Amino acid sequence: PQPSDVLIAVMGITGSGKSTFISHCTDKNVSIGEGLHSDTQDIVPYPCKPDIGANVYLIDTPGFDDTERDDAEILRQIATWVGDTYKKKVHIRGILYLHRITDARMQGAAIRNLFMFKKLCGKDALQNVVLVTTMWGEREDELRTKPGYWGEMISRGSRMARHHNHDESARNIIHTLLDTTTRTTLAIQTEMVDENKDLHDTSAGKELDSILTLERERFARDIEQLKQDMAEARELQDKESQDQIQQLQKQRQDEIANLLHQQESLKVSLEQLHEERFAKLEQLLTTQQSQMEKDRLKIAGLREQLAKASLVKNQDLTHSSSNLDAATYRCVHNLEGHTSEVNSVFFSPDSDCLASGSGDHTIKILDSKLGRCLQTLEGHSRSVSSIAYSPDGRHIASASRLQKGTINIWDIRSGHSLQRLKDEDGAVFSLAYSPDGRRIVSATGSSDNTAKVWESSTGRCLQILKGHSDSVLPVAYSPDGRCITSGSSDKTVKIWHSSIGCCLHTFDGHMGAIWSVAYSPDGRYIASGSQDNAIKIWDSNTMRYLQTLEGHSGTVYSVAYSPDGRCIASGSRDGTVKIWNTSTGRCIQTLEGHQGWVFSVAYSPDGRLMASGSADKTIKIWRTQLSC
Repeated sequence: PQPSDVLIAVMGITGSGKSTFISHCTDKNVSIGEGLHSDTQDIVPYPCKPDIGANVYLIDTPGFDDTERDDAEILRQIATWVGDTYKKKVHIRGILYLHRITDARMQGAAIRNLFMFKKLCGKDALQNVVLVTTMWGEREDELRTKPGYWGEMISRGSRMARHHNHDESARNIIHTLLDTTTRTTLAIQTEMVDENKDLHDTSAGKELDSILTLERERFARDIEQLKQDMAEARELQDKESQDQIQQLQKQRQDEIANLLHQQESLKVSLEQLHEERFAKLEQLLTTQQSQMEKDRLKIAGLREQLAKASLVKNQDLTHSSSNLDAATYRCVHNLEGHTSEVNSVFFSPDSDCLASGSGDHTIKILDSKLGRCLQTLEGHSRSVSSIAYSPDGRHIASASRLQKGTINIWDIRSGHSLQRLKDEDGAVFSLAYSPDGRRIVSATGSSDNTAKVWESSTGRCLQILKGHSDSVLPVAYSPDGRCITSGSSDKTVKIWHSSIGCCLHTFDGHMGAIWSVAYSPDGRYIASGSQDNAIKIWDSNTMRYLQTLEGHSGTVYSVAYSPDGRCIASGSRDGTVKIWNTSTGRCIQTLEGHQGWVFSVAYSPDGRLMASGSADKTIKIWRTQLSC
């Protein structure tokens, strides 16, 4: 969470409808338990839909009657999360406390959960609490007036709200909270962060310790009664009853031991909770990396078997590609309209449209068949350096080369900017959508030499990819979304694991900065274009260098694979576009006509068109054709 985020905690016992409530307010998939089984294992922030508010997050929390974990573990988990956010100056705006009003009486679990909740919040935070119910009438009046239930909380400013189990009802409750509250600090945050108390010394810790002590005393009384029952059973020589009593004694002793363990686990500071959490995450990362290596070796073995099994077929395909003598691409449209250089071109997923980003601060959407401008998107205050269509074709992401770079996400139908991501570290040189559209990777060209991964729906920065020793320039996702490739001014190409952000391999060999990278359609090969005027091909499976394509007399600014993988198009500072046979590495056509550097090339997904954007302010659309 960031200090500017609005956090609303959603709390209540298992089965009170927390996850269902959240599902009404977010586009994310929220796991919902059935019956009294808890499906919430972690504290998870869910971004609300844009119409609810910007940067509003609902925090799903486990209840203190969790079916899988004891109350002490739940309190430790909540204390760690709220303590960590408070230390980062991220404040909770309010709390929604959900109650399953269909219960005829407020039973022990609900009362215990409520007591813990009040101690955890503290009296000052109760004015930021909304008590959410789903039924009304006499039952609601009882909750409102009895001090042991919600009476005390309402007297201190908490409010009641009825939830009708649909989207509009959930939105209204959240808007009520946002409109009438400011940020609040929970009692447990003050106690553990500001007063540096251990968890068992906080009000919530003392409340839970008291509950656990009463439970231990009750089980101890049960054991004493069972001792008397055992004596009677022995007098009567009732073997069956003796066995049953012995089992009950063992069960009660185990329950007492578990309660003692819970009480002991509360004797911990926030720093110790952080250390334990970090150790668990470190162990998880080690396990994942070990499994990744096993998977990589297994996949490599399977690919080797597949290669041997299809040797004859591959030889036939290679022969067919090798016989590719020439390409006869011809220019069908020369498009003018931009008033400055064209830095980026990108086809829509259906191939019907072509988007272009320019130094004139605009993005144009063109009809790729007719060559006419359909729409101009305005909003950037500096040169548009890179653009990309979302995989579903509904949005365009665009990057700007400001001192502090920006990424705009546009709704194509309305032409409006839905979201603006600001990278405080430097100008954004390039960006790419993940194949599922959920993430965007950007190369900032920043002084910290990193690339960043963003959540496309919320604009949150999810990962920072660190490892290059100079500015990162191009980035690309692999077709399966598992890897990210980046190029840098440090003359290297790196492959990253997209989920955990670790560097899997570094390719060396270029003699200049890397300006472009592209994956082959099957994801097996990576092409990189460089300031050394060359294109290099790398095998992403074996992590080996394969070949160098030479022929340009200037920096190669852009490379793109044709959808069938048979050709590579490259745009260069020498003002030409070259078409290469991927099998032989030979140039089979040089396209001329631009009067300036060619900054970008792209193929249409159907393979029928190729586009190039140039410093001469024009876009050329080429009809593709091959001959053997």
